[in-house]
Amino acid sequence: MDLFDTIDDLLSDGEDEAAAVEVGVAAAEAAASALPKTVLLSRWGGRQVGSRRNLNRGACRWFDEYLAPSPKYPASEFRARFRVPLGLYRVLEAELPLAQPNIRQQTSCTGRLGHPLYVKLLFSLRRLGNGSSFRDFDDQSRMSSESQRQAFEAFLLAVRTRFGSRYLNR
Repeated sequence: MDLFDTIDDLLSDGEDEAAAVEVGVAAAEAAASALPKTVLLSRWGGRQVGSRRNLNRGACRWFDEYLAPSPKYPASEFRARFRVPLGLYRVLEAELPLAQPNIRQQTSCTGRLGHPLYVKLLFSLRRLGNGSSFRDFDDQSRMSSESQRQAFEAFLLAVRTRFGSRYLNR
């Protein structure tokens, strides 16, 4: 016998509607008690209300894997991934901000820090090595397509300004 049959029996026996409502409430409470007490939200993959996003996670991963004092991968892996030796990257990291100040990490009008220099350089080196579009590295560099384009243009201008007369073909 289900809930609807019970309510029909109560109403057909001349019972008032209050008794039927009490039975309905009792049935709802019994059904609610049968449900699991807690719902785990920690497995949910999306962003929860009030939580702060970790925007620099991808950038920190690159730093931890390749540029940290004790990196996860050796210099040969750095060369395979970014198509330049680690020593040349260190030269670029030291020299390019002198030639093009826009490539440095900047602060927005709201006071938030922008992308660090090493993210811009590593992205630009991967873009040159792979020849892929700006949208291909959205997840890895945590930069929008427009920010990637601006960083790439600043990188090219800095390389041309600093090393063009000596190393680049005309």
